[in-house]
Amino acid sequence: MVLALSSTTLSFGTDVPNDDRPTTYDDPTGKSNGTAFASRVSAEAGDADAKATGRLAGVFGCGSPNYGRYGVSVSAPFDPKKAEKVDVGTVSGLTAGSSVSAELGWMQWQRPEPKDVHDMDAACEQEISRAIEGYTLDMVSFAGGPTANCEPGLFDRSALEVVIKAIKEKRESCAKNAPTNPEEKKLCKTLTDLPPPQLNSDALEESKTRLRAVQVFKPIRTVSIGASANTQEFVYVVATAPQNKIKENKTGHGFSLAYTEIDVSMLWSVGVSTETTRKGGDKMQVCNPIDSTGATSCFEAAIGAPATKDANLAFGEIRTLFQDGHLGLTPRAEYDFKNSEWAMRLPVYFVSNVKGQLVAGVALGYTSEKHTVAASLFIGKAFSFIK
Repeated sequence: MVLALSSTTLSFGTDVPNDDRPTTYDDPTGKSNGTAFASRVSAEAGDADAKATGRLAGVFGCGSPNYGRYGVSVSAPFDPKKAEKVDVGTVSGLTAGSSVSAELGWMQWQRPEPKDVHDMDAACEQEISRAIEGYTLDMVSFAGGPTANCEPGLFDRSALEVVIKAIKEKRESCAKNAPTNPEEKKLCKTLTDLPPPQLNSDALEESKTRLRAVQVFKPIRTVSIGASANTQEFVYVVATAPQNKIKENKTGHGFSLAYTEIDVSMLWSVGVSTETTRKGGDKMQVCNPIDSTGATSCFEAAIGAPATKDANLAFGEIRTLFQDGHLGLTPRAEYDFKNSEWAMRLPVYFVSNVKGQLVAGVALGYTSEKHTVAASLFIGKAFSFIK
């Protein structure tokens, strides 16, 4: 069982506007390729391994509609004794031990025309007034509601409940401490003069339908290349001298190519990678007699040195939302052509934070080599496509 202990997003400069900056969900166990847009630090603990991970990532302009994307990640286990463990739900040997990876990508994002944006904003303004009678988009924005992205998801019941809560809090703040700025003072007066906000549930589905009809979002397409390396500590004995415990650090490396397309409600990614890693045998108790005492001394080790393992992988991943954003699925499949092995992983998001963002759930994993099935829990990172 894996539990992500913490996750913090760090902001770095980019000439992509903050309210439109593309971000994607980052799997807490870091198995995605070509989709990292944000820097973060995280820690995970579980039966297979316990690791701390840090990543520096961002987007930079290359002349619209072209952008660049970079990402560098470093991961290390808390317990060196579990450094040989490979994550469940993947056939890549580079997830074992301490690892570092770097990605560089080209991204194409065709921004909508100003007229299309104007039409979308006008539609959103109209639908907000229907969903929260008497209130405009400016009032909602002034109150601190999540209005940066005018899209159908804004009209989910949970999202609008957050908006209404923000309006009520702002009304109370305006009544207690009137602002001195003339524009804010005017908005405060308008807010306090209106009746308390009420949600018109009957209008929500119609609002979503109308907004989808004027949706101006253009798909984002990225091509990324990556390089990875890891180091593992192996403990083993050789059959000719089982009394001698050998500890060695071995390294592995790999390269990847990925294509990703992000739409307003779905992300899909495919790619290939090649890698060379080291794989140790199963550990067992190795016991040796202590001189002529009749007692034995035992330790845990594999029999034989770790073997070199080459792999040529293909992978695919999809991310999508269901039930008005209350359920998220991110299935990922991998196949190793060289060793005829495959793996699948299915994270299911169903726990939301106070902002209605999916942040926790359960992941199921299967690896064909030993027919291993496992489940994990994760928490702490919001599920998103483009927010």
